[in-house]
Amino acid sequence: MIAGVLALVALAGACSADQGEIVAGPNDVEAVAFASQDEAARDRRVESIRRSSRVACGPARRLNSIRTGAGPLCAPFDSIPAVNDPEFTPARDEVELGGEEPVITLSVAGEHRAYPVRYLIFHEVVNDLVGDTPIVVSFCPLCNSAVAHKRQLDGKTLSFGVSGQLAYANLVMFDRETASLWQQMTGLATSGELADRRLEPVPVQMVSFETWMAAHPDGLVLQPPDAGAYPYGTDPYGGYDTDPAEQSPVLQQSAGPVKDTRLSPKWRVVGAVVDDVAVAFPLPEKTGGTQLLETRVAGVPLVAFFEYGTIEPETDRDLASARRGWAGSVWIARNGGRELAFELRDGELVETRSASSFDLLGRGVSGELTGVQLEAPQQLTSFWFSWVHFYPESLLVRDP
Repeated sequence: MIAGVLALVALAGACSADQGEIVAGPNDVEAVAFASQDEAARDRRVESIRRSSRVACGPARRLNSIRTGAGPLCAPFDSIPAVNDPEFTPARDEVELGGEEPVITLSVAGEHRAYPVRYLIFHEVVNDLVGDTPIVVSFCPLCNSAVAHKRQLDGKTLSFGVSGQLAYANLVMFDRETASLWQQMTGLATSGELADRRLEPVPVQMVSFETWMAAHPDGLVLQPPDAGAYPYGTDPYGGYDTDPAEQSPVLQQSAGPVKDTRLSPKWRVVGAVVDDVAVAFPLPEKTGGTQLLETRVAGVPLVAFFEYGTIEPETDRDLASARRGWAGSVWIARNGGRELAFELRDGELVETRSASSFDLLGRGVSGELTGVQLEAPQQLTSFWFSWVHFYPESLLVRDP
């Protein structure tokens, strides 16, 4: 089992680091100082690092890792190709996606976009421009983590790729401008010229395509980036998540058991951060219908909505046949200066005082609050083991 999953990781182009630390990179790339402001010299340094990554992570090293069933595995920069020129179609014209397929969704300045997981499984990073805002959307199959960030620092736009490395099984990106390494879950640069800088997060939800399209029929859906090269609709990670109690095989040889056992390692959660306080909302245990959880974090009222029926990636090689499960989202339970309270009524998410119904995407769809859009805090989806590693002080909200 371990060798098989490691082979899968090698195919995907990942590099696992002992004890959850980021691999320094081929030829100690973190030691390279990007002090020069000369763009041509910087470009030469970046290209040199990319070439060295191809040498250090050659076929012999990867083959030995697969044969022995032990890491670290390694792959060069760009072994997994990011999407740099994404193309979109209106939701109502989309023909490739089944209604239950998972999409990573975001809304920025009134624009709504969906990035199908069937494409992100193979590409992991999308460099997009939503309105006037440069955004990087990323997905790490080994952590089931869907994340987005603004990709601007100090007025300069960064373009991201897949480094071929992992930290605690989580995707490590690199930027093409400085070759700094960036942790996907946190948006923190861990090495290079931009070390210790952090990208601004953009809230995302992973929901079914039909749920998102019902809310945003004029929204835009990412189209196949390279239909001739990849078997979109298949999931090379199928079988990675067959039991939430199982440790990720990628960590078994390096990091050891997950220390925080409040949830099973691969339990799926929606994680949010409010005023630097992290909180996780686990997806429900039972099947079917809708659920909600309420809490208060740093004085801010939050509500998590859950809806059953979305395909769960990493559970079956055929994405359309994969296990159905929950999709979740987190919202600030406030409309203007008025706090809101919610309950379930006949399977609907209802605001108690106004008797208004809301959908999974935080929209009032009936009653007095029809048309109200709840504000989303910083949030992402993930397996528990990854969330609690990068947010070790996280609160956990359970169904009472």
